[in-house]
Amino acid sequence: MKRVCAVLVNNAGILRGPPQGDLADVRQTYTDVLSVNLTSVAVVTHAFLPLLYKSADPKVVNVTSGLGSMHNALTKKMGRTPPYGASKIGMNGFTVHMQVAENDRVAAGSDPSGKPRIRYYVYQPGVLKTAFTGFYAMGKSPEEGAEAAVRLMLDDEQTYEGGTYWEFVEGEMKQVPW
Repeated sequence: MKRVCAVLVNNAGILRGPPQGDLADVRQTYTDVLSVNLTSVAVVTHAFLPLLYKSADPKVVNVTSGLGSMHNALTKKMGRTPPYGASKIGMNGFTVHMQVAENDRVAAGSDPSGKPRIRYYVYQPGVLKTAFTGFYAMGKSPEEGAEAAVRLMLDDEQTYEGGTYWEFVEGEMKQVPW
């Protein structure tokens, strides 16, 4: 019998630079970016939970950014766009909290339906050579950027613990510090 596995990949995102106008512009910029990059991820994830629980090995893979790592933002030279970075840090936190809640649900053993444990991940593809980046010459190919997501999706051996943050660099999977 073939196992049925469901994977939800949340890859919506918008990038806005730092607000340049008055306080109303600041509020609108953060509202727009957080709505797409965090709130929409939460809404879509919750909408798909019933389907994910029908799978033998459900996974949620949320696409983040290097700016979503507070460690990277503090230690590496990278773009500085507070609304976007804050939204990705928020999405990463959402992912961790969903994993913790899922782990607690399974550990409690009080779910008579026997629903499987969902594994939640975030991964950063890196700067890609796509329309989003204006086909940045130094960017990775979309295929290389998707490698970590594919490996997480196909992880039937449960090599990658849920609630973790990944990237694929120099030919291997690497866990990213939060």
